[in-house]
Amino acid sequence: MSEKHEPTSKAICACRSCGGSDLVEVLDLGRTPIGDAYVKTQQQPQEQETFPLRVVVCTNCSCAQITEVIDPWLLYGAFTYKTSISPGLTDHFENYAEALHRYLQDKANSFVVDIGSNDGTLLSCFMKRNCRVLGVEPASEIANDASSRGINTINGFFSSDIADQIVAKYGYADLVTSNNTMANIDSLDQFLEHVSTILNDNGVFCFETGYWPAIVDNLLFDTIYHEHLTYFTLRSLDAALKSQGLRLIDAKKIPTKGGSIRAIAAKQESKHEASRNVHDILAEEIWRGLDNPDSYLPFAKRVFSIKKEFKETLRKLHSQKKRVCGYGASVGVTTLIYFFEVANHLEFLVDDNLAKVGLRSPGVYLPVYGTEYLYQAKPDYAAIFAWRYRDQIRDRHNEFRNQGGKFVEFLPEFRVQ
Repeated sequence: MSEKHEPTSKAICACRSCGGSDLVEVLDLGRTPIGDAYVKTQQQPQEQETFPLRVVVCTNCSCAQITEVIDPWLLYGAFTYKTSISPGLTDHFENYAEALHRYLQDKANSFVVDIGSNDGTLLSCFMKRNCRVLGVEPASEIANDASSRGINTINGFFSSDIADQIVAKYGYADLVTSNNTMANIDSLDQFLEHVSTILNDNGVFCFETGYWPAIVDNLLFDTIYHEHLTYFTLRSLDAALKSQGLRLIDAKKIPTKGGSIRAIAAKQESKHEASRNVHDILAEEIWRGLDNPDSYLPFAKRVFSIKKEFKETLRKLHSQKKRVCGYGASVGVTTLIYFFEVANHLEFLVDDNLAKVGLRSPGVYLPVYGTEYLYQAKPDYAAIFAWRYRDQIRDRHNEFRNQGGKFVEFLPEFRVQ
């Protein structure tokens, strides 16, 4: 993982799920640098390359995807986000492991492989249930951290070589999981082929990923960034799985990350029966016309309306000599700052993630401080970019408002309080 790779990107020419060529643009968020390319404060700022952030929809299978694919080594070689720091995800994965445990035939010694295992939070839940576990994680620092805590982890991108290595050394998996990873994979057909390679004949493949209809309905456009290449419907997942000899046996919409879907698949010849949920969700998607680009016009209109109101508000505050900071320093915040074009109106960012404190934001190099800095710097306003946690942020920082500070919110509705 120490190799150097030049900044590269490529434009897509076909749908990642079904191979269709009729891709129609439904949203253009401009250009941004790599969303999580925060840099150390002491580094001399250098101009970071920006890439188009445009979403197209396949009219054949309704799969949404961005048009530009960046070299994954640039995206993940120094990736630092850890699942365990995300509010609620630890409990979510505990419930997730319990729900999946019923698929494991030999519950005392079942073999579970998690692809994109991060710091091993999910695998630790299966370890507590006496399962043999193995993670595959491309980010060196995170993979090493998991291994040091006793969670067996292979550091690398999931490939045919790693799949063969797993089967040869550990045997076939009873359960393969991959959560919030499918959206990040360019060669989806190869990925699913490798999943099939390591899965035993009656094993199951379970994954969670962002759900495109929920992104549209809940205005989750801050989840659109270059790390996320694909935004799935169940119909597009069905097409991708079938192409590699897999089939859906269950699906469920879940609230994780603002709106996701949990899907469970098995080999075509397996004994598993498909649940009614699969039929119902597919029927709903067809009824909504998600393969029709015109159905997304209200979504795009609302996104640009939010931009106009938020940008104008911060411009007015700036003209009044008011001091404004941003609350949040995640990968999605880069999308928001660039799309809203408000970097010049912000003094700094604050975040609860200590891994981001002391860094500068991608491209515009805003310094990131811990949230206690709100009380030291005393800005007049804090714009809540981490808007899905707005209630917790307001409750936690009542003192900020008591001292005269105000929060600016733009989703789910615009308000200053």
